[in-house]
Amino acid sequence: MLGLYRKIRRASTLHKWAKGVGDGLVDPRVCLALALGNTEAPDALYVPVPKAANTTLRTALLPTYGLSKDEVRRVPRDPRLDVRPIQDALAAAKSEAYVFTVVRHPATRILSAYANKIGPLKPRFGHAARLGIAKTDSFDTFLEILAGASPWAIDSHFKPQSCWLNRALKDERLEVFKMEALADDWPRIYGALDRCLPIAPAKDLDILNRSKGEKNEFTARQMRLIDAIYEDDFERFGYSWADLGLGS
Repeated sequence: MLGLYRKIRRASTLHKWAKGVGDGLVDPRVCLALALGNTEAPDALYVPVPKAANTTLRTALLPTYGLSKDEVRRVPRDPRLDVRPIQDALAAAKSEAYVFTVVRHPATRILSAYANKIGPLKPRFGHAARLGIAKTDSFDTFLEILAGASPWAIDSHFKPQSCWLNRALKDERLEVFKMEALADDWPRIYGALDRCLPIAPAKDLDILNRSKGEKNEFTARQMRLIDAIYEDDFERFGYSWADLGLGS
């Protein structure tokens, strides 16, 4: 009976949350961009994707704001970084602005988000609670709830990247890189930023917040759920289970 009660309560909570999004009463978080260089007409934009080297890249970009990592306590939330809603940033940026983002394999990204946000010892994550996700939910249950939710009603950490980057992907200036190849691609990104910004970013990329103890092991059921939730991410960004040594 308790299990049935939880399912009914979750369904009711999810319905109310999704309805709020549909009615424009709830904003599941607007995609943001870091404006770099000229304040009025940015010379470059970085469009961060949560759980895809976000902290690493923001740290590397600190010098462009005249900051060092030693003087910034919480990089993702430092108010000195010029963070704007994506539509405002794209509209303000120069026509020749360098615009880039970094995406991640959908499976390792959602596993990392689950490990970071869900668990009995984790602080309460309000958005997860609104979706009906409990701190003690297994990864399977977590995926089941996400599979039943509208992608527009899902928090940025869980939202499909193709959905999160919806506006940016329509801009022909956007260049998309993969987190898995970021160390190799950083010299190219650095070079582009060095050419267009008054102050260059860090030349060396420190890979921060690397997930510890996470294994790329997924059951067949988990793979099916991840396929259903992140189908567009797999297709648009050219990912497959074979990248992780799984699937056919």
